[in-house]
Amino acid sequence: MLDCPQTALRTVEQTRTQTGLSVTARILDATYEIGRTCSDTFRDVKDRFIRHDCVNGQWNYLVDPNGFAC
Repeated sequence: MLDCPQTALRTVEQTRTQTGLSVTARILDATYEIGRTCSDTFRDVKDRFIRHDCVNGQWNYLVDPNGFAC
């Protein structure tokens, strides 16, 4: 059960792949302004390199450092 942020952090940090890769995580203790928007330039760059999954795109996405063909 994820009863606190520290439990979630420990759970994530215990993640390992079959080839031995591990996850580094940290908790950001910050307050973020609601309603901020990104610039059109950032949005263009983001759309070129990041593709969000159609089912659950907030969590599932692909990043291609070479960019996706339009």
